[in-house]
Amino acid sequence: MLGKRIREIRKEAGLRQEEFASSIMVSAKQVGLWERGKARPSDIYLEKISCIYNVSREWLMTGQGDKYLVSGREMGSEGVVCFLGR
Repeated sequence: MLGKRIREIRKEAGLRQEEFASSIMVSAKQVGLWERGKARPSDIYLEKISCIYNVSREWLMTGQGDKYLVSGREMGSEGVVCFLGR
């Protein structure tokens, strides 16, 4: 489940929901909804999580494949460098 993987990444980073939310520019309430499976993050937030926490987007979405990107900041899943601006 996507929400469980998001929670796993957050906990491994040692962050509270508020801190994790701030790092990807979303509300803590929204992170809570994602973690409980009550809502799904948009592609923009999935990409932010992937880039900031160096997590494979495939693993984040499906739970399959390597969890972490092999060489730090690899190209985004669509072949573009991750841009994290607002």
